[in-house]
Amino acid sequence: MICMGFSVQAQNLIPNPGFEEHANCLGLNTNVKEWKMALGNYYHYLSDCPVPKSQYGGEEKNKPHAGTGFAGICLYGREAGEYLMVKLTHPLTANTEYYFSGYVLLADEKRNDYKNFKRIEVGFTEKDYSVAVPCYIFFDPQMLIPVSFDKQEKEWVFLSGKFTATGNETNIIIGNFLPSTPIADELTEYMSLSQSERESYLRKHKKLADAMNQFNSDVIQESKPYSIRCYFDDLCLMQSSDSTKGYCNYPVTKIAPPEIKPEVNKAIVLENIFFETAKSTLLPSSYPSLDKFVEWLIKNPSAEILISGHTDNKGNEADNKKLSFDRAKSVKDYLVSKNAMNKIEANGFGSTKPIAPNESEDGRSKNRRVEFTITKQ
Repeated sequence: MICMGFSVQAQNLIPNPGFEEHANCLGLNTNVKEWKMALGNYYHYLSDCPVPKSQYGGEEKNKPHAGTGFAGICLYGREAGEYLMVKLTHPLTANTEYYFSGYVLLADEKRNDYKNFKRIEVGFTEKDYSVAVPCYIFFDPQMLIPVSFDKQEKEWVFLSGKFTATGNETNIIIGNFLPSTPIADELTEYMSLSQSERESYLRKHKKLADAMNQFNSDVIQESKPYSIRCYFDDLCLMQSSDSTKGYCNYPVTKIAPPEIKPEVNKAIVLENIFFETAKSTLLPSSYPSLDKFVEWLIKNPSAEILISGHTDNKGNEADNKKLSFDRAKSVKDYLVSKNAMNKIEANGFGSTKPIAPNESEDGRSKNRRVEFTITKQ
């Protein structure tokens, strides 16, 4: 019996959301694709890279939420911290509600006074920050997501929240921020200097020196101390209207359809399998459903199947056909990698076989699909 479906996740605005794509295997500096910190490509990052454990300094004790990679930052209660930042695939639309979700893990190797840590802050901005690391970033983030590791010290914790965009936000940045202040630029420059350079800088900026005294007592010193490293994985951002369809880790309760017995030459649409936007790269959130499919294939080794990809009618048809084939092949390759020994073929039909009208977004969403057909039992 098979009971599953396939739905293309085309609206996640965060690229490389599971930190699976990286340029090399250099331990703490793996040049993760798309992502960066405020300056450079430095990460506390783990993957399946064959790197000596000595380079990780204890980080090998942590495991990703899904896939093989994740990225992290250090956060402090009274000191400059670190940030993760990436350019969104599309600017945000004004007056539109968005849903953000993901998973966070308290690092096993850095967790001082972690019970004082209370929240993750997520901001959306047009500004591409470039400051020293670690640093203070002065910004009023749109999302303040409560987090407690008190009873989940070694578990991935689900994060989620909603906000309404003002429009044209192009970057997402994750960390803990300090409130906006008229002296933010001067303070940022000040924090990037060495201790000796700071003294000289303050002598030249009398007003900054006066403001610093007030700022230190009002802001920096009022938070409780903590020193932690957090890891992030499987991040997602999309319009709330899309998230409620079950995308973006949204906690939607779905009624399971009745189990059906697969019939020869009858196409079955698969759900809960997701791709990166406009690409054929499978997202880790797809694996559970595909693994169930693998179980069935292994129990039915004589079954021969066709994996077929389909798109809506937007864009160039030649591109649609190629994308639909590439996605079908990605599914086939995954099944084979999990030891399915069945005869499996892949094909792409672009927009030539719609199952719903393409006049509405709901119809186009149904047409963006991948199906499997048993060609021989």
